[in-house]
Amino acid sequence: MADNLRITTPLNSNDNINKLKPNRGADPLATIDPSRVIKKDAQNSQADKSNLDFTLNRNSVFQAFLQRMQQTPALSQTLQKLLTGAIAQEATQASQGINGEQNSVEALLSKLASEIKMDESQMLSNILFQQQNSTTFNSDLFKVLRNVSDQATETPEIKDYVGRFLKAYDGFFSSDETMSGIINQLKDIIKYIPRAYREEIESQMSNLTSSATQAEFETNLKILKEQTIPTLGKYVIASNDLGETRERITLLVHDISRLNVSSKAEVAERFSELMDFCRYNLNIPQGKLLLLSELFNKEMQVGQKPQNAFVDSLMDVLMNNSADKLTNTGQAMLRDTITTLLLDQSAFMPFTHMLLPVNYNGTFMFSEIWVEKDGSNKSQEYDIDSRAKRLYLSFDIQGLGNFQAAIGLSGNTVECHINYPESMKDSDNDIKTNIGKIFANNGFNVKRVVSLPETFQVENEVLRKIYEGRNSIDVTI
Repeated sequence: MADNLRITTPLNSNDNINKLKPNRGADPLATIDPSRVIKKDAQNSQADKSNLDFTLNRNSVFQAFLQRMQQTPALSQTLQKLLTGAIAQEATQASQGINGEQNSVEALLSKLASEIKMDESQMLSNILFQQQNSTTFNSDLFKVLRNVSDQATETPEIKDYVGRFLKAYDGFFSSDETMSGIINQLKDIIKYIPRAYREEIESQMSNLTSSATQAEFETNLKILKEQTIPTLGKYVIASNDLGETRERITLLVHDISRLNVSSKAEVAERFSELMDFCRYNLNIPQGKLLLLSELFNKEMQVGQKPQNAFVDSLMDVLMNNSADKLTNTGQAMLRDTITTLLLDQSAFMPFTHMLLPVNYNGTFMFSEIWVEKDGSNKSQEYDIDSRAKRLYLSFDIQGLGNFQAAIGLSGNTVECHINYPESMKDSDNDIKTNIGKIFANNGFNVKRVVSLPETFQVENEVLRKIYEGRNSIDVTI
């Protein structure tokens, strides 16, 4: 046929010629060609660098903590602005003779604004109060236990005994707050479960008390363990609920388990266990054991909670139920302030974070202080001695601007790196000289006072220190 038609190229006998090829999906098992992988653009690369190049487990508690730290605005963007507005409103109301509602959040903000009017001695008192009450374990008993634990380097088991005692101690002295939290969680859970289970749990809740004696405490615990948890268990089995309600129930069970080891008998048993270990395994002298027993008995005599006008006023504002009367922005600021204060209590936070808003002779100053909890430093940033304990300060003075400082303390020797507004650069020598005099007048040996680079940010230094301790606690969700 080809010869008759004078065709020199043979016809292709393939039946599939000129047919449209069907679309084929990508093979998920196919080998990826690295040469064809699209690289990140420069903008994304720069974003990674600004994120400190963290490569973390997405499911880790540390990653969740770090993301929340980065997403939550600084107190200078929340509490500071709330107080600035409260001070301005207070001045306006005073000039017009207007009084706000006694229980409104605006009135509480006005009261807080009046509490921050301080002199030098009051500033010092408020800072020391926050430092001394930054942890529950700040009395003489825990100082002795800390020394015993640090000296027993050849017997690491001591930390387990101390840890169990601290857990029971903290649970006992916060049992009222835990019980109040459990009742609030139950009120939240019953909003989302069917009526039959809701009515049963409401009946059980009618027998619970938030502030209880030892007998009432045991009754609460019995109701929760023998009635409430089985009822919620029936609901979960019947509904196979894996949503938010299930998460609320999980948190509730966690708090009930905490309450289960929060009795006075539990604390006494854990302390007796610790004392036996110290007596027979560490060979601690009898005199020191008697001192520990006396300090423990003193601790168990429940006294009044420490009072501080500024801190109490701040808590009144943050915990007030009328916050919904604020604008959406004001409510968001309050929530972010609470989040920041809660993040400060995380096991991953390597600093004691203190704040001090001050109205000094009509000038408003908002300051924050981060004090390193230990003196271990892996970095030599800004040429501060790695053995020194670091303090970071950030304070904003009305009419002047923002000041930042990094201070290294090693024994009685101090070195200070400071950054101040551009408008004050002409007084550079006078500023450094006066800072040195302030330290010297308070008994410190001043090593040097130098300027920080313009790129220095206290927030970045806090994040860097947190990242250094990422392996200190290995916990995953």
